[in-house]
Amino acid sequence: YGEVVSLEQVDCACEEAAVVTYDTAEAADEAREMLSFAVVRGKTCRCMQLSSLELMLQTMDTGQRLIIENLDVGIEARGLRDLCALFGRVLDCKVELDDKEQSRGIAFVHYAKLEDASKALAFMGGMQIGQSAVELRRFSRGDSVLFSGC
Repeated sequence: YGEVVSLEQVDCACEEAAVVTYDTAEAADEAREMLSFAVVRGKTCRCMQLSSLELMLQTMDTGQRLIIENLDVGIEARGLRDLCALFGRVLDCKVELDDKEQSRGIAFVHYAKLEDASKALAFMGGMQIGQSAVELRRFSRGDSVLFSGC
């Protein structure tokens, strides 16, 4: 994917994480596209640019992060992200997994723009995805306990 300039493990008590710096933005984008949602050592990878992570942290309480409940356990994160991307740019999307890497039927999606999150909320609420009609709502700080990891 290009030359790796640096690799730094992030001390995050919630899960394993690393920051990888590439020699070009194009190489970083290619690696992100290739590795996002790939399974490595039995764990699903989520890759994002540092600027996206910073934007997510700034907009956690603005309504851009949605909780998706009653999710069909057969739905995987990549497919959910692709569906959510129909409504706008998705910064992050995660299906919560149990210790056996099976879906717990809950997920979140974080949009770059509030308008996009609002569109998804309006159109996806009650939508049949797989075998279940999903329920969507805006994230609140108390929802953090529903998810493992960063």
